[in-house]
Amino acid sequence: MVSGTYPDEMRDLMVGLAKVGDAQAGYDTAHDYFTGDVPEFFASKRLAARVAATGSSFRVNVARKAVTAITDRLEIAAVTVPGNETATRVLQEEVWGANELNLEAPDWHERTGEYGDVYAIVWPADPDTPSAGVDIHFSGPRTTRAIYDP
Repeated sequence: MVSGTYPDEMRDLMVGLAKVGDAQAGYDTAHDYFTGDVPEFFASKRLAARVAATGSSFRVNVARKAVTAITDRLEIAAVTVPGNETATRVLQEEVWGANELNLEAPDWHERTGEYGDVYAIVWPADPDTPSAGVDIHFSGPRTTRAIYDP
């Protein structure tokens, strides 16, 4: 919970920062599972001791395999604006192509599988020239949070 008195402009920022902080433990756990940095779990200490006595490691990163299995099969079928060929061309050339999203999308998909969410930040490429297109940037959920006005 956010404590203190803030001007209205700051209140939303403080709420957002608190929400990012509140979510960190869950994202840390998700990242640890994805990277395989969690200890093996055994049903009993006796079983753990017996496996340890074999001198073999049977660690398999099941979480990463599941995410990879899903994201390797994701395919963007089309980038279009239905019924509007001009807008489709602009979208494909000036947004998709200009931001090299064919290279970026697979990483976004993998991060989404790892953390459960991801953000795309879209800004005008040149705020003074509306026809200059847009810049799209990836932002992970460990540093970004969408706050909605009720």
